[in-house]
Amino acid sequence: AKTRKKLLKQWKGRVAQAATHPHARLALLRCVDVVDDTVASGKLLSAELGTGAVPAALDVALDPEGAKLLLYVLAGPAATKYFDPADLEVLSEDPAALLVDGAPASKKARDKRRAELKDALSPCLRKLAAKFAPALLGSRSGGAVLVETVLSAGDDALAAKVARACLGGAFDAEVTEATDPALKPEHFGGGEDELDDDGDDPFGGGDGGGGD
Repeated sequence: AKTRKKLLKQWKGRVAQAATHPHARLALLRCVDVVDDTVASGKLLSAELGTGAVPAALDVALDPEGAKLLLYVLAGPAATKYFDPADLEVLSEDPAALLVDGAPASKKARDKRRAELKDALSPCLRKLAAKFAPALLGSRSGGAVLVETVLSAGDDALAAKVARACLGGAFDAEVTEATDPALKPEHFGGGEDELDDDGDDPFGGGDGGGGD
């Protein structure tokens, strides 16, 4: 545990740079994964990524490799769609399941460590989502971070704020296609019948969907 804390301190002032480095990011990801002292690791990530008018978390989220650190905290290694084989190999062993001199290598289970880390980083990520939603949505990695942040927060107010930031005035329209199905074209959910005249789904790839 003492060795891990010492390693954690070595990341001070380097988290954002390491998170976007093709090799250093793996070491950082593993360090965050195994350290039981989530108070220390949470403070480190929050201080390094969440401060400033434009926090470093934005650049990290917009970087395809850097986003994986945030996605690990938000969704965990079980969300394999966000990680490549090298990431999953680094995260393959849970220290809580390993023994060192007959004692568990970690006192906390991985899920507990990650949950505590997510709680610590949540204020930073919520502010990021609320303030920079359009920028995040314009990037594949940033969009993933945005979606996972909103899902993780479970906060309707945050979801509405993100939607308003992305949609602008369209979000505040009194009558929209989303609220009034009658305004939608039949093939997009409006009208009495959502199927083509021949009974096929318009997106089902049937033979009769083409036109001259």
